[in-house]
Amino acid sequence: MIDSYMHQDELGRTAGTVYNCYKSIQTSKRTSNNEDERQVLLWSVDDVAAWIEKNGFSWCKQAFIDSQVDGDLLLQLDEKSLMESIGMNNGILRKRFMRLLNHLKCYADYSAIDESGLNDFLKRLGPEYCQYTYRMLLSGVRYEDIKYFTSEILEKECGISNSIHRAKILHKAKVESHLSNSAQAETSNRSETQDFDAFISYRRSSGSHLARKSLKP
Repeated sequence: MIDSYMHQDELGRTAGTVYNCYKSIQTSKRTSNNEDERQVLLWSVDDVAAWIEKNGFSWCKQAFIDSQVDGDLLLQLDEKSLMESIGMNNGILRKRFMRLLNHLKCYADYSAIDESGLNDFLKRLGPEYCQYTYRMLLSGVRYEDIKYFTSEILEKECGISNSIHRAKILHKAKVESHLSNSAQAETSNRSETQDFDAFISYRRSSGSHLARKSLKP
């Protein structure tokens, strides 16, 4: 009886160990997949095809392969190109695909090509705004440029069709520019009004002495 209990206990520990290993592997896979999707800019045609198939669009995978769609081209696709170049004629399927693609755009890693922090700026508005990052970068937009833009520029050159999003982007850029200018002006004023200590040597009957005098610039 004791041996039986010991055997059951050993089996329980073994099962627990196997389960923990399984959970660890699954977590590792999820982390790896998430990290891979962040590197979409580096994807090959085969990587794109694998992503297409994984997300339930295997029926049109060959069209992506035939068109040699890599990570760069994938991020540039819109509904029009899906219909004309990929042959995705069903409007509902195109919307489903664009929803997946926009999610991919929002969490992609653009750090290698985004020197001005444009993606970080859009992320401060909300993760959904990062779907515009790549198109804006390809158009030559830098973070510091946006405060000079108009709604028309964001629509025509950056492909941002949502007028509410355009308005929020412009407003945020102007607010951040104003705050930055105010902070710089305050720093400059503090520097200009700072007192300077000067030491003056003068001679007295008992010997030379140094006197300190505060000077303003």
